[in-house]
Amino acid sequence: CRQLRLEGREVFSGTGHRDDQTISSEDLSGDGCQVGQQRFVPSGEHHQVHIRTGCDDLPGDPKAAKQVVLCTGKVYYDLLEECERRGITDIHFLRLEQLYPFPADALAAELAPYKHCDLVWCQEEPRNMGAWTYLRATFECDLFGRWPLACISRPESASPATGSAAAHKKEQAELIAAALG
Repeated sequence: CRQLRLEGREVFSGTGHRDDQTISSEDLSGDGCQVGQQRFVPSGEHHQVHIRTGCDDLPGDPKAAKQVVLCTGKVYYDLLEECERRGITDIHFLRLEQLYPFPADALAAELAPYKHCDLVWCQEEPRNMGAWTYLRATFECDLFGRWPLACISRPESASPATGSAAAHKKEQAELIAAALG
C-alpha cells in the first residue's frame, strides 16, 4: 500500500479571512492508524498532514502496482486497514484532499507513473451522492483520456445512511472488499 495525497484545502471563517486553526479527527485516530494534525495559518502557509500507517513501511514503487484507488475522507483509512490486514502491496491509494476547484494538474502528475494500472473511485456514500457525481460531471467518461471512470460505492439511495449499524457494517465490509478485489 502506498499513501499519496494532494494538498490544498483552505479553511475560511464567515468573515472571508483564513482562520488560524488546527484540524484533527478523533474518529480517524483509532488503533489502525494515527493521524497527525493539519495547521492553517493566516499567512496562507500550508503544512502537511502527517499520516502514519504500517503501509508506509512497504515498498511504494508505482511499477509494482496493479490498481490505484482514488478516494477522499474516512474510507481511505478503512481501505488502508484492510489492505494491511490482507498484506496487499499491489494496490496504491490516492486520497484527494480538495475536490473544488479540482486539482487536475496535481492529480495528473501523481497518476503519471500509474499509466499501466486500473483506476477506481471509492466512496462510502451511495452512488448518487458524494463526490462521484461531481467527478462524473467533470470528467464525463474517462479521467485524463486514459482511465475509464469506475465507481465503487453503495447503491443509489434516497438516504445516505441505512439506519442500522449492522447493515452499515455489512455494507462497509462489502464496499472495502470490492475496492480491494
